[in-house]
Amino acid sequence: MSGIACIFDLDFEDIKISSNDVKKILKPLSFRGEDKIKHLSKGPASMMQCLFIATKEDEKEDLPSVHKNPNIMIVSDVRLDNRDKLIRSLDIKNTEITDSELIVQAYKYWGADFCKFLNGPFAIIIYDFSKKKLLCFRDQLGLRPLYYCIEKNKLIISSSIKSIKDFSGKNFKICEKRIFDHLLFNCGDKKDTFFEEIYKIPKANLLTLENSGLKIEEYFNLNDFYKKKPKRSKDYSKEFRKIFLEVIKSQMRSPNNKITSALSGGLDSSSITRSLSYLNTNNEINSISLIFKGLQGEEKEKTDEFEYMKSAGHKNFTSNFIEIENIGPISTLETSQKYFDFPVSAINGYAHIPMFKKTNLLGSRVFLDGYDGDTVVSHGSEILFDYAKKFKFSKLFKERKKIDESFGFTPNKWATFKTYFLKQLIPPFIDYYLRTKYRANNLPGNLFKIFHPKVLKKIKKFKYIKDFFGYYPFKFSKDAKTFHIRSINHPIWEFGIEMIELHALANNVEIRFPFFDLRLIEFCVSLPVEEKNKDGINRAIFRKAMKGIVPKKNLDRLGKSNIANFADKEIRNLDHEKFLISLKSNNILNELINLEYFEKVIQKNVMNNNLSNNNDLGRYYLLYSLNFWLENQRKIN
Repeated sequence: MSGIACIFDLDFEDIKISSNDVKKILKPLSFRGEDKIKHLSKGPASMMQCLFIATKEDEKEDLPSVHKNPNIMIVSDVRLDNRDKLIRSLDIKNTEITDSELIVQAYKYWGADFCKFLNGPFAIIIYDFSKKKLLCFRDQLGLRPLYYCIEKNKLIISSSIKSIKDFSGKNFKICEKRIFDHLLFNCGDKKDTFFEEIYKIPKANLLTLENSGLKIEEYFNLNDFYKKKPKRSKDYSKEFRKIFLEVIKSQMRSPNNKITSALSGGLDSSSITRSLSYLNTNNEINSISLIFKGLQGEEKEKTDEFEYMKSAGHKNFTSNFIEIENIGPISTLETSQKYFDFPVSAINGYAHIPMFKKTNLLGSRVFLDGYDGDTVVSHGSEILFDYAKKFKFSKLFKERKKIDESFGFTPNKWATFKTYFLKQLIPPFIDYYLRTKYRANNLPGNLFKIFHPKVLKKIKKFKYIKDFFGYYPFKFSKDAKTFHIRSINHPIWEFGIEMIELHALANNVEIRFPFFDLRLIEFCVSLPVEEKNKDGINRAIFRKAMKGIVPKKNLDRLGKSNIANFADKEIRNLDHEKFLISLKSNNILNELINLEYFEKVIQKNVMNNNLSNNNDLGRYYLLYSLNFWLENQRKIN
């Protein structure tokens, strides 16, 4: 992970930028890397990089750089996880070539289409002198950020919003729509930031600038995987195992042969850590597990994973256990906000902080995390909707019964029929109307109640939800495969990854997400749906694939822990009266928020611990973190 930026003259004249302006860009950008900082100007482009060395190849990087063939200037924040395949495809003899040099050769061979052949996180800026064309790429899954703004007859592109703001020197207006999306969905539209006139280049998009103007277009979509099918196999688990190990191996590059991974004892983290051990030849591997102290009774039972952490241990790596207590999203908010360009909205994101600190103390710069393996692999239960839609009721009841029994639930045919068939007959708009009328205190019925009545007059609620997602998310998709793709494509994952990445960077660590790899995603999406859940066992192929690598105790574990107790405790113990006063004095939120509803419903439910049938704790924290961020912005300006 590195910081990159480009200042580009919109008249395509030679760029004129002062050393003071360069410092304004580099100072906030250096948060993303300080191992090597370089600035280079040529023609209409001035490019900068603050490098974080995360692989041995990074040690040889020298960016920005100018090349004669092709006649380009380039800066990048990239880790290519399919290096070997690219080297073979481009017939490159030097296997120690840097990732940026590989990109130059790929651009020479494929032109702008080269991005379609890359796998891994990347943000790339290229200026083609021959074509007089600027090109900016973001990876297919949005693992690396890239923002832009037009100011002072210049296009400013950067990994950091703060560097854009500092270069501009003006006070950007807060984006009201982004506040709406934050409170409604805990994420934002693919191009929006919290500042008007500063935009994000969407994931899987290419921004181009030439004399004809600026254009942004999509070069890849996960829906492209819809029609893909894997080779027919009697045992898909073998192919899963092959791909998963290939992904892990490709993410084992490290500058000092030290690798760290999260180990909660769940299927995802156990598979990653034990695969690292299985593949290891010369790396020092450490696992890091969190022990939540101070919990009693049911709270401890729901959170404690120690037996599974111990089970997943192995002599080929060192297990590190960190005891945490009196920590949560509130106590870490002030420190975290210093390096966030937006509200710190991940309620359980604090849990990564002690793990990254320990990683740094171990001398490791690489941390592998099982973030959202559930969604990528899929539990497979979405096939039940397909059975109902195709009137295969016998199959529906049989498979639902197996799932219920595997979790110790009592099967209920009527509940199954109602959930998977009858409710799906209701058109989306009617479904939304019924939910808002008869389930007004839960999602999505209570979504918009947090906003002031005057504000709501301008909003068509159902349309707003549908426009944001591109579909109505509170009903099953048209089929199981579409449901799987939409789940992976949900904007919250990209936003969550960016937040975790910032916590990692604050501790000089690069975080890697093996499950967010296109090779694995393509395979999981293309699998026959009926193979994903077998005899009531979710993620059946994944479990079978990991046999011989992951201990049976961890493979057989169907559920997972709930780590929300620390967050719940901190939020419930807030000075609620003080927070309400702060909200009332916030000029922006005072006009947007229905303070009476917040006080009498959300705040009351949180204070009374009445949280079983609503989403009020999460909404409380979203508003708290937003108010905290806005207050900071006011002080800065």
